[in-house]
Amino acid sequence: MRHTLLMFDVDLTLVDAAGAGQVAMLTAGHEVCGEGFTFQGVSFGGRLDPLIFADATVGCDYTEAEGVQRHDAFRSAYIRDFEQLLARNGRSIKPLPGIPELLDTLRIRAQDEGDVMLGLLTGNYAQTAKLKIEAAGLRRDWFTLGCFGDEADSRPGLTELAMQRYAEQTGTPAQPGRVVIIGDTQHDVACAKAHGCTAFAVATGRLSADELRDAGADIVVDDLSDPTPLFDLIGN
Repeated sequence: MRHTLLMFDVDLTLVDAAGAGQVAMLTAGHEVCGEGFTFQGVSFGGRLDPLIFADATVGCDYTEAEGVQRHDAFRSAYIRDFEQLLARNGRSIKPLPGIPELLDTLRIRAQDEGDVMLGLLTGNYAQTAKLKIEAAGLRRDWFTLGCFGDEADSRPGLTELAMQRYAEQTGTPAQPGRVVIIGDTQHDVACAKAHGCTAFAVATGRLSADELRDAGADIVVDDLSDPTPLFDLIGN
């Protein structure tokens, strides 16, 4: 493995979507599932969209087969509603501090030196992740790999998938010590630790720096406006 693989979370790590995703999810959920669809007591941060959907439909009386069909319909409706919401108010989605500059530096380094590879590891569906990133003025094609919320049963499963895709793309096995998971929740930390990868946590979400350290993060920063700790990790 000649690269350091940097896998970025999306929400509150790369971008702040100002709650737009939850608004579109709720609209789609009510359309597909009725008023029994609710976010009361549902945790969002760092979780997979299909699991959020499952929690929100606990009060709905579906068979397993009906649940799968409803989920497929929900995903389509959510993507549609989110696109419409962005068309009305896309300017509310912003990149987090330092992110545009950091990604610009890293993608140039990936092209010129070839020692880093950028990827996405997020609980979002692929299409909504792309919409959020591009609404924030970033680009999906800056990220060579992508692992999304409906591609694994758990967040650690997404880490495993990222390592598999790296090996398939490069012909070289991924070395856990050179895989860095960058995120803002305890779930990002846990999915790194589950596979021996480095957990690089940013306190730009709902957890404090101390809470992220307590969760086991290897490196914690307030935000990425100063990317020095990340560059120190991957080698200047």
